[in-house]
Amino acid sequence: MNLDTPALLAFLTIAETGSTHAAARSLGLSQAAISRRLSRLEDALGVPLFVRGSHQLRLSNAGARLLPEARAHLDALMAALAAARAAGPDGVTTITVGCLATLSLYVLPDILAEFLAAEPAVRVRVLDLSPAEIEESVVNGVADFAVTMLGLGAPTLIHEVLAQEPLVLVTPADHPLAARASVRWSELSDVSLVGIGPHSANQRLLDSARGSIGVRLDWQHEVQRITTAVELVAAGVGLAIVPWTPEMERRPKIRIVPLVSPVVTRRIGVLRRSGEPLSPAAARLRRLIAVRLGRRSEPVSRRSAAPA
Repeated sequence: MNLDTPALLAFLTIAETGSTHAAARSLGLSQAAISRRLSRLEDALGVPLFVRGSHQLRLSNAGARLLPEARAHLDALMAALAAARAAGPDGVTTITVGCLATLSLYVLPDILAEFLAAEPAVRVRVLDLSPAEIEESVVNGVADFAVTMLGLGAPTLIHEVLAQEPLVLVTPADHPLAARASVRWSELSDVSLVGIGPHSANQRLLDSARGSIGVRLDWQHEVQRITTAVELVAAGVGLAIVPWTPEMERRPKIRIVPLVSPVVTRRIGVLRRSGEPLSPAAARLRRLIAVRLGRRSEPVSRRSAAPA
């Protein structure tokens, strides 16, 4: 018989999700298409692969025997495809990584320097785009994986949380709030703020926390990047609410004050496609990024336990 990879993928996904409906949703196909693929495979094998129950499909004896072999075959095939895609026309491996602008500015350069010193034959392409564009690049297969803010979209992708960054108040060094141990959100109702674009991940996070924050914030000015907002704060234009990073602690002319009641955090991590293994080089880079991000401490979040 001919090897029917789409049918094997349908079989494997049904076994993992428990139903043709869930498998169709996972693969982005219609339930009818999934059922046709399964029927095609069962007809070719001459045995049923599932026992049909009232609410869930259960593997038959033949299906249970086929499952580990099908999984091993598809894993090997996906690994081979990932390696082939990573290799350019000259045979050099290229890794494409989506990355938040703040991470590409402060974190990624040192990581890439260390990685490329050990992998001189690898080329790296960084997509330092907006979170929405980064997410789309992973979904569409343009990026091998992404280092971005998690939890606001792409539920079908794998979200690997590596760090949590609390939102903090950035003030000029001489501002009355600069010396505070912490500031409650309720104290910001009349404070002039520099906002980060209405479609930014920062604003999406604030919008999602609006109910718990319980205060209307006064966005007097708008920029598109966190780094620009911090520079405007240093110049005395206003205050900003941004995710904490250790690099901001070393920035002159500003102070970082924890925001409490409640503490709002963003999750940073790796976003990648489900069921598609990374190439060996991309997997090594992902592991190095995971180690580095996991080491980033959060002194501001520890100070935030005692509101002023």
